Amino acid sequence: MKIVKYSIVTLILIFLLSNNSYSSDEFEEQVIFNKKNEYIITKSCEDIQANMDILLSMYKESDAAIATTWRVSVAKNIPSQTVAAIRLLSKAGVKPQRYCMDPFFETDEITLKTWLGNAINALEVFTMNNGKEELFRCLCLKEIKSEYAELNNKEQ
Repeated sequence: MKIVKYSIVTLILIFLLSNNSYSSDEFEEQVIFNKKNEYIITKSCEDIQANMDILLSMYKESDAAIATTWRVSVAKNIPSQTVAAIRLLSKAGVKPQRYCMDPFFETDEITLKTWLGNAINALEVFTMNNGKEELFRCLCLKEIKSEYAELNNKEQ
């Protein structure tokens, strides 16, 4: 999670420093605003089902940096809060190809393989009652299985 935070902050700093129209006060306000949103998203993802409205609202109002935090935070919970994560992603109207992927920027293969395997197992044990959500679950499962197969092929 630290890598994500540092990456987001770095991107914000680069963007803001390259734009000379920001004063130091505006820069500070933007950084604080982004940190607050990161915190809200991260905490809300601890219980996606209970915080569905908050997470949907944050997604709709997000900029690129916050959208990345949102995507990563939700994706990390696919194995542990599978139904809620699929429901949230489906309601947000996102594409499985973009949101059903490993939530790590840089990680070791063991962590990645574990997450992929856990996500596959979690997505295979149920079906969604809602047709749109079930389609999303199937497409999400397909994306994650594809990434898992690709990882296994690299090892051989």
